[in-house]
Amino acid sequence: AEQAFNALHGTAPPGDFRALMGLVETYAAQGRFDKSIALLKQEVAKNPDRPILRLALANDYVRSGQLDAGIAEYQSLIQQNPKAGDLYLRLGEAQRRKGDLQAAAASFRKSAELMPNEVSAHLALAMLQDQLKQTEAAKASYQRVLEIQPDHPIALNNLAYILAETGGDLDQALTLAQRARQKLPQDSNVADTLGWIYVKKNLSDNAIEIFRDLVRKEPANPTFHYHLGVALYQKGDKPAARQALEAALRNKPAPEEAARIRELISKLG
Repeated sequence: AEQAFNALHGTAPPGDFRALMGLVETYAAQGRFDKSIALLKQEVAKNPDRPILRLALANDYVRSGQLDAGIAEYQSLIQQNPKAGDLYLRLGEAQRRKGDLQAAAASFRKSAELMPNEVSAHLALAMLQDQLKQTEAAKASYQRVLEIQPDHPIALNNLAYILAETGGDLDQALTLAQRARQKLPQDSNVADTLGWIYVKKNLSDNAIEIFRDLVRKEPANPTFHYHLGVALYQKGDKPAARQALEAALRNKPAPEEAARIRELISKLG
């Protein structure tokens, strides 16, 4: 593929970048970003007014982990085309990967504003707001995703979890989670959300069935063991609950979750 694209690139007429992009993608697929970036820089120098080339360069900077360079390129492109919502979406993702979450949120928000009917913009904003614990804002953004695409499984699942965790309507949360599972029947996180809502609704047997299946499939996941322990404790099976909670601790949960697990163990007597 590299040889073929090289030959086509050498004979391509001015302004025809199809072979160039094929060659760039070939290098990228091989992890040879030094080659793809060097090639794109040469072409940008020859064609400074072609945004397609600078966009490809920005994308390769980000894919290769050179986030600051990629962010700078996206920002420069945005200055030339401030109404391009897709550029804000790409910028936000680069900022998110860098760890600059507030800047990423602002970029995703602008992207959603410029592309009001684009699911990816609202979903990126919702998931970041969720991460930042901006619960009400995340809820509104997930609801906007569902207005555009009513059966979007990630929005269904995540909104269901927010409702369950914040004292929302558990019947609505259950409906959303069940719809998400219909769309993603093999997804462990979706199953976990459904099981957790069963716990919230005191449907212990339903929850235990789900969580036992999850810990069998993913025995190293501490959250699944913890949730199984909660369901067993709710049912009144303290010995089995202790086993599940101790298994959760052995699998190195996050500090906040570990504290909740130890608190529940202390209640077992």
